[in-house]
Amino acid sequence: MSRVATTSRYISGIEQRYHQRHAETGIDVEAFLDPYKHIDILLMNKNIQIYRPDTNRLQERANLLHEYQDYLKQRNRDKPYKIIDHDTTVYSWPQCQDHEP
Repeated sequence: MSRVATTSRYISGIEQRYHQRHAETGIDVEAFLDPYKHIDILLMNKNIQIYRPDTNRLQERANLLHEYQDYLKQRNRDKPYKIIDHDTTVYSWPQCQDHEP
């Protein structure tokens, strides 16, 4: 079954790697996934930081979004939510905070 699965275009990369190893060695799923139990340590050893948004920044961004919506309403301007969300996301980046909107 694993030999057939490795030829499928409809499985993810990790599924394909598992089926390849299973076909070669008979490894079970738990043993295959065991090295990834502490993925945070693996990433740290490769100097890769996991992005975790600061909850305070999320609240600040939400406040900015609402202020921007109010600003647009006061000027009888209408923008789709997607554009407002994009604009506030870009403006809320730390390097953008020093510039005028």
